[in-house]
Amino acid sequence: MSNMITSNQEENLTHLVESFKMELSPLFKKYNVSFAYFGGSWVRGKQSAFSDMDIFVSLPSLVTLSSEEIFVLLSDFSRKACEITKQDTLEITVLERIPLHVQFQAIKDGILLYEENKDIRINFIENLLKYYYDHKIWYHNYLSQAVEG
Repeated sequence: MSNMITSNQEENLTHLVESFKMELSPLFKKYNVSFAYFGGSWVRGKQSAFSDMDIFVSLPSLVTLSSEEIFVLLSDFSRKACEITKQDTLEITVLERIPLHVQFQAIKDGILLYEENKDIRINFIENLLKYYYDHKIWYHNYLSQAVEG
């Protein structure tokens, strides 16, 4: 199977991204999202009938909230995003709450949907790259040892 995205897939992806940008921008603004990326299998052209649609958001304000408040906020945000886009397979993931290597992949492969302030996004990426490459060797050694047993 080819890793190339067909022109039809690319056209569908472009339409989907433009729809998400238009439909979700007010929601991103309401929930103080700093920036958001569309990522995962849809962006790589590897989606199937079982694939969800991954949206990665930066929500630095979460650090001040309790676990219960975070759960309520994310549940509400996800429900509204699904209603607005009429997509029941949206998965909203907060970048600040996932491992470095997943953050890196989300931004490296993802498509920017929204940014409140370009400088905030660039600063996040600069810090991410610094930490990612600092930890990359350790991470790969850890995985190699885990696989080898």
